[in-house]
Amino acid sequence: MKRMFIGVVLLLAAALVARADKVYLKDGRSFEGKVVEETEDAIKLKMSKGTIPIKKADIDRIEQGTSPAEELETMLEALTPSNAQGYVEAAEFCAARGVGDGPTVERLANIAISLDPATCGRAQAAIGDWYSSKGNRARAAEAYQAAFTCDWKNPSLRDKYLKYRDTLVDQKKAQLRRLSESLQLTIDNRLADALPGLQASANAPGASLISTYAPGYANYAAFLADVRSRVPCKSCAGKLWLKCFACDGEGSFKCTVCDGKGFKETKKNGQVVDRKDCGTCNKRGKVSCQKCKDTPGRVKCPTCKGVSPKPLAVWDKRGLTAFRAAIDERLVGAVPADEQLGPKLARLGSTTYDEAFTEDGKLVYADGKWVKPEEKK
Repeated sequence: MKRMFIGVVLLLAAALVARADKVYLKDGRSFEGKVVEETEDAIKLKMSKGTIPIKKADIDRIEQGTSPAEELETMLEALTPSNAQGYVEAAEFCAARGVGDGPTVERLANIAISLDPATCGRAQAAIGDWYSSKGNRARAAEAYQAAFTCDWKNPSLRDKYLKYRDTLVDQKKAQLRRLSESLQLTIDNRLADALPGLQASANAPGASLISTYAPGYANYAAFLADVRSRVPCKSCAGKLWLKCFACDGEGSFKCTVCDGKGFKETKKNGQVVDRKDCGTCNKRGKVSCQKCKDTPGRVKCPTCKGVSPKPLAVWDKRGLTAFRAAIDERLVGAVPADEQLGPKLARLGSTTYDEAFTEDGKLVYADGKWVKPEEKK
């Protein structure tokens, strides 16, 4: 034999496809799969169509392959801020081989763009390819749009963008419908019901127009904050106070010094020879809970901090109704298509990336985690 056989049985299913082993037979044939079991006389090779036994006497050699995960690890360890292309290639490798995860792909792509804007098209396309392979059409559509926007002369990116454009339209329409429904709940003073939808609609097409129709709000964020301040806290159901978790609402604990008696006794031969009042609990047998000492048994709700919600407002119903009508016009297509999708397509040739993936300065990979370049040994 030209090499030693693997002498372990791999039990985890994930490990079965982690790497590809190539088994060469003495008659010239070869098989590719994963050696999953070995006996004294044979091995078992797991392949895509099933598992087959192979006699050791028929084997010339076995070449152990490298798994995509190991290849990715090698690529990540080699990344440097001076090579933006390396980040793009790693992101593309993830998408092509199905390794890594979404946050890793997005970090790789966004770092590449931040280092070299010219990589935007490929980097955003890699994000799109990754999410497309995972069935997340909505996120893939956003990435392909960003890719096409910055590299609009690329026919491949144009085709991907157009293929997924309907998904973008459906996504925006769903946002519009929810915003419209939530606005009506707000107008009807059903704020607790309206709040989740309003929060989810912050990026809906036309949301930024609220100041046009309801001038009392500088922007949508101000409107959302006002609604939120009028909804009773869910944690305390608007009561502002909760039962103290430390003492379970009792406001005190049994004194451990006197065992709750309020006094201490000294015995000798079973007879009480001395008895003193307990100074720890001041003869009460209990000590006050320090967590709720100011309001025994109760603490301020940690969510709302004990702050009462504002009273229901006398809403600018005319303004909010007009705002909702403007949203509905976009929903039914009474305005141009580009406005239905929200802001017009970004200026062609512009570069887009998410700074959230780069603001921590962790641009290189070492020992299984992202670190700042100066932290890499």
